[in-house]
Amino acid sequence: MSEGPVEEAISTVTELLLGDDSIPVQLRMHEGLDQARFERLVAAIEYLIEAYRDEDGVPKVLAHAFVDISNHFFYPEGTYPEDELERIEDAGMRLTQLADRLFAAR
Repeated sequence: MSEGPVEEAISTVTELLLGDDSIPVQLRMHEGLDQARFERLVAAIEYLIEAYRDEDGVPKVLAHAFVDISNHFFYPEGTYPEDELERIEDAGMRLTQLADRLFAAR
């Protein structure tokens, strides 16, 4: 049985934020930010924002995926080159903004 679009988007978010090879894990391993994977994550979150717009809540796994999300995208100076560090921090702020929209008024 194949997944529907909402389930696929949730799977993408959990894979890219919680999985063994997630974006936060790649960052901790100093592998940098994979822009294509990040864009895939953003697209999935934006889809879920629309899908849950009129719902009273969202699945717990989504809430879990966003716990302390911004902390996973901020590193001390010198951890990455300055331009990469700024890109990573911008990505963390973008995810925080998307989370605010996903969980707004719930």
